[in-house]
Amino acid sequence: MFPAESNAVVPLATVMHHSPHRHNNRTTAAWITLVVAFWASLSACGSEAHAQDKKSNVLIIVLDTLRADHLSCYGYEKDTSPHLKAFADRSVVFEGAQSSAPWTAPSLISMMTSLYPDVHGVSDNTNLTSLPQKVDTLAEVLGRRGYATAAFTEGGYAKAAFGLGQGFDLFPSNMGDEISYSAYRHAPSRLMSNTDRMLEWLEQRTPEQPFFGFFQTYEIHAPFRAPEEFVRRYQPDFDQEQEHSDCAAAIEEWNANRKLSKNQLRLMQRHLLHCAFVGMPELQHAQEWLASGAEHDVELHRSRMGEDPDLVNWVTNLYDAEIAYTDFEMQRLWRALDESGQIDNTIVIVVSDHGESLGDHEQLEHGSTLYEELLNVAFIVHAPGRGIEPARIQYPARTIDIYPTVLELLDVGSGATQLQGQSLVDVMHGKPTPAPPSFAQADAWGIDMHAVLDDGWRLIVDNKTDAKELYHLVEDPKESNNLLLKHPDVAQRLATAIAKQRATDAKLRQRIGAGQDAAEVDEATQKELQGLGYGHGHDQMSGD
Repeated sequence: MFPAESNAVVPLATVMHHSPHRHNNRTTAAWITLVVAFWASLSACGSEAHAQDKKSNVLIIVLDTLRADHLSCYGYEKDTSPHLKAFADRSVVFEGAQSSAPWTAPSLISMMTSLYPDVHGVSDNTNLTSLPQKVDTLAEVLGRRGYATAAFTEGGYAKAAFGLGQGFDLFPSNMGDEISYSAYRHAPSRLMSNTDRMLEWLEQRTPEQPFFGFFQTYEIHAPFRAPEEFVRRYQPDFDQEQEHSDCAAAIEEWNANRKLSKNQLRLMQRHLLHCAFVGMPELQHAQEWLASGAEHDVELHRSRMGEDPDLVNWVTNLYDAEIAYTDFEMQRLWRALDESGQIDNTIVIVVSDHGESLGDHEQLEHGSTLYEELLNVAFIVHAPGRGIEPARIQYPARTIDIYPTVLELLDVGSGATQLQGQSLVDVMHGKPTPAPPSFAQADAWGIDMHAVLDDGWRLIVDNKTDAKELYHLVEDPKESNNLLLKHPDVAQRLATAIAKQRATDAKLRQRIGAGQDAAEVDEATQKELQGLGYGHGHDQMSGD
């Protein structure tokens, strides 16, 4: 994390690094040839001879639950994302970028509206509302300007039902969503099929019409079920067939005798987050099973699993395997843009909606805290033909800044809705630009918190208890030393900033009528959300 007022620009090296691997019978050499050809085309497209009379396409890629610090291009020690690093080496990489919420629904809606969750109202999972129709989303603004608009997501809180679908000509659901959540959990992955759908749309659309594409994948979200070859990169002793067989046998023994050894419970603990027992016998007497874990000192409640170092290491390896698999699979999108000749006329933004705790602050997952591991997100922008050089920018860009940034890059006006973000174009051109405060909100699972990051300081306020935490991220990036008592003046300044922002948000929320329309969440959708770990809070086993 860097001081908020800093936006120093450091040119990137142009050397690409590739990690040899095989997948789906494609050879490493073929992929290297493809990537080299792709980036050669990007080099050519940087010319100022860009055809300004032709409207640029826009593609936003959301990699759900991705921590920026687990990417190779953000300095991670493991080579999890060589292909994304190649993309980053030709783009602007924002270090210290911030999300407005630690879970998917409010974060995605904020991206598409440039409004904070307190304004758009899609923030409380226990009383989820839908985005007001009067709000102009980015898709609606571009659609009115002749853009073909399509969104390809993998369900859960990235469905159209919560308002994310406003303005999209095409927003397909996933096969099986209308039946139950099991369509998401039973399939090894939706990433490949979701990519297939977007590629088909890109191929069939009229090239003369500009497009706005929105792509979201839950691949990096728990349960972590990357292909075995990717898991073995980080967990060399992993034997999927054997481990699944042993876990199924443990479930059958529990169902028959309601008694398991500590080792059997540890095995089931590992696989609860790995595969959520998909494809195995149904676990009976789940509450008794949870209690049996306590008797053997095996934590089976997800909210407390982050206190176990061995489990954190296991989950981190699975998480990194998911990033590596996603990084590999996403190359098909790059290839399609390259072969269609669209890459030299497409603004591409790769971003994450929030991160994952992975043991930080003794948590494993996300949604109920406002620390850096959840709010610091990947944010990479490639804008060809606009004089924007590849760079690493030490600037706390916000995901609410995506909307106004795209509008300025396209040189088009905004819609009727007031935007709370600001364009990052001047920042990407290296112009000194004061960084505004970044606000965030957690309003779900009984949590009610607000936070602000300003000038390198983060204040977190629990609105129920009025408890406060103050951290100086430059000196304490892990937020382990609460400086509230040592710096009461800073805490007061930031608390005042939060109060003023909340007052401003309340007025804007009332103006647009947010929070008045309940989202239509049918039983099948609710079951799917439970399967993602959202339905009953974090003290329950997934899907129970």
